[in-house]
Amino acid sequence: MTFLAFENSAARGEPILLFDFSIGIAHWRYTQADRPIQYGAVAFEPISISRTAPKQSQDIRQQIMTVTVPRSVDLANMFAQYPPAGDMLLTVTMLHYEDPDQQGIVDWIGRVISPTWKGSTVEFQCEPVYTSVQTTGLRRRWGLNCPHVLYGTACKVNSALYRVTAAIQAVSGFNISSAGFVAPAGLSFAGGFIEWDSGMGYTERRTVDGVSGTTLTIAYGSAQLVPGLSVNVYPGCNRTLGDCQKFGNNLNFGGQPNIPTKNPMDGSLANPVY
Repeated sequence: MTFLAFENSAARGEPILLFDFSIGIAHWRYTQADRPIQYGAVAFEPISISRTAPKQSQDIRQQIMTVTVPRSVDLANMFAQYPPAGDMLLTVTMLHYEDPDQQGIVDWIGRVISPTWKGSTVEFQCEPVYTSVQTTGLRRRWGLNCPHVLYGTACKVNSALYRVTAAIQAVSGFNISSAGFVAPAGLSFAGGFIEWDSGMGYTERRTVDGVSGTTLTIAYGSAQLVPGLSVNVYPGCNRTLGDCQKFGNNLNFGGQPNIPTKNPMDGSLANPVY
């Protein structure tokens, strides 16, 4: 029996929702059914989970869907102290419990924006996937600095050539220290990032905001950042041609370093526009 047949049935329809939260290959799967649901090769845990009705609007703020879960579940614990670095995706699938063929349909796809803690529950604000393609205008601008993402496809610098691997020796707030935090010659870790294996199927990352000797100041912490943890550290770039040349990558520099710095429209008689 098809999904549509159950939908149109006068009495046989018994819809349930499956919520699949994921980062990389790590998944947190829940359902609002009253028993575990085996859907294909994966199982969904029954919890008290609900969502607001999805909306379609030109206003992105009105497209937000709120998913509410108990604060005791593993998903909520992921955000209890520090949020994960990567985007958490959410796929909502609808199917009918009595359907032997399990012809589910994907009802909603998007990502988690932020959590709100309310008593014994946590509300996750989620935006649909298509909001990421609604940005108007061009990403690149005509300017002195390079707009490319460091180590990205347009930058083309091979991050593995500049990676420094070291074990953390001390942690104090957002500062981590190690004698192995020595940047390659001519480069600095400021503006770069650290990464490590979370042990849950995805890689955690933190931006390096500052450097003092062999101590790095990162954007925010993690409960996993403890002495003995092995991390990879990558140098940063200030997006100028000078820094790009330190990587031997000036041919891929995306800025315009020869832009005149004097405005020809400033009205100066010494430098008229005509």
